[in-house]
Amino acid sequence: AAVWHVPLVRGLGAADGVARVFIRVYVLRGHSLSRTRTPGQLRGGLSGLGIFPSSHVAWMAGEAAPTGLSTYLSVSHGGKVHADRARAVKGTFEPHYYQSFELEAQLPGDGRVRIAVVEAGAVPLLDEELGATELDVEDRWFSKAWVESKPKPVEKRVLYRETSSAAQGALDVLVEVLSFQEHKASPYKQISLPPPEEFEVRLIIFETHRLRKLGIIRNTDPYFRCRLVGHGATGQSQETDVHWGVLDGTALYNWRFIFRLTLPLSSRRSLDGLHVELQAWDHALVGEGEVIASSRLDVSQLCRDAWHRREDLKRKDSSLTHPRQSSSTQRFSVDLAPTNATAADELRPAGEVIISLEIMPIEVAKKRPSGQGRDPPNRYPVLPEPQRMQSKGFSDRFASIMRDEMRLSMAESVREGIRTEYQQQLRQLTPERIRLGVCAAASGGICFALVIIFQFGANIVIFAVFAQNEAVFNTFAAPATATEEGEMDAHGQARHRQDRPPLDLALALAAAGARACPPALSTTLSHTHFRTLPTLAAIW
Repeated sequence: AAVWHVPLVRGLGAADGVARVFIRVYVLRGHSLSRTRTPGQLRGGLSGLGIFPSSHVAWMAGEAAPTGLSTYLSVSHGGKVHADRARAVKGTFEPHYYQSFELEAQLPGDGRVRIAVVEAGAVPLLDEELGATELDVEDRWFSKAWVESKPKPVEKRVLYRETSSAAQGALDVLVEVLSFQEHKASPYKQISLPPPEEFEVRLIIFETHRLRKLGIIRNTDPYFRCRLVGHGATGQSQETDVHWGVLDGTALYNWRFIFRLTLPLSSRRSLDGLHVELQAWDHALVGEGEVIASSRLDVSQLCRDAWHRREDLKRKDSSLTHPRQSSSTQRFSVDLAPTNATAADELRPAGEVIISLEIMPIEVAKKRPSGQGRDPPNRYPVLPEPQRMQSKGFSDRFASIMRDEMRLSMAESVREGIRTEYQQQLRQLTPERIRLGVCAAASGGICFALVIIFQFGANIVIFAVFAQNEAVFNTFAAPATATEEGEMDAHGQARHRQDRPPLDLALALAAAGARACPPALSTTLSHTHFRTLPTLAAIW
């Protein structure tokens, strides 16, 4: 804001010791304004009046604009009130007033000035004072330190309400006190916010390094989307062309983006959070594809600097570049963060993109025209066509389309197969089939239990048989006696046992078989020579 400072000379203009002075009050900005009463309290008061319909009470109570207040200034001095309700700043708790008031006074005497902030209601009857502050002009007029200070300081005046000790906000105020002679030399002028101006933001994407895609398939067809996001920006997205068939993460573009921005912003908005959003996408035949990586670049401070230096930029026909931009190459790198990454993948970037960024007033942009992308006029700087490698046998575009078709076909086939199988299983899972399955499971369990029981019984029987045959084994192990024919003596039996080892098991079987044989066969066996027993037992 333009503020005029004139040397202040303390003096009296009359013999009786009373000086005629002129007080100029400049109210710049408001901070953290707050209501003294909540909308609910105000609504209750309006309803009690019985004047307004109930459907209009909430709107008049201020609930229609919860994001801010609509306020205007009221300056009182010597019984006079200066207020302009038409200049109310709407919808903000941080209003930019930039209003000035000139008052005539006599010192000592009427040296107090009261500045109030009033909330504007739907109708003047509903206007309510939020808070006020009082200036003691006499203290400043008779203060040597304040008179000699040049320029006059901007004071932050806290707003209070008579019924509350809590602060209702603050105002940035500048005060000047002029003598009659100084007032004539420096005519009074109104102050206001400077008119808005349009700026142009130019961003160029040159190339990428080590651009990677998470997953098994690393071959990509990347392109970039870029937009300016924040207050004052349109938020419209722009795209580069596609670099087909990138294998090593190096994609070439030489592509220029152009955005328009109006500064300064209105009082209810701020440049905080204004940023450029960069997204690397993998092209797909159907749909938009998927995001590979992204990054955000804050440009709020760059836009503030461009606004404050706008006159210098216009005079030199120059632009303001990003502070990270190299003065020699006019480029800088931005790391790209992977999307849908795990904790391990988030620790390292998904590549980097080389860009340049500058901002200039629209007057400079018209003198230095540049086209979107690589369109004419391709100047400031000239962007050549990137030298991209071509694939062998097929064009990059056709190869990429075929690859996308294969991916899509395989994915759809697998998905359709799973869906079909699932639906078939659901159709087959009827109550009757469930009962049959339960019966089959129960039958199988019973059969398994019977097999276990049968096996256990068989083991018991086998153990009993071997226990019974133990006596038979002991019998055949005793010394053999002489036969009725006297063909063998004790020495002959010993020689027989040495020649043929006893076959306990065979003899046992033979004895058991003899008990079970018919009487005739049993008689024959009893008269058979002892040497034939092993053979007969084996045959049995």
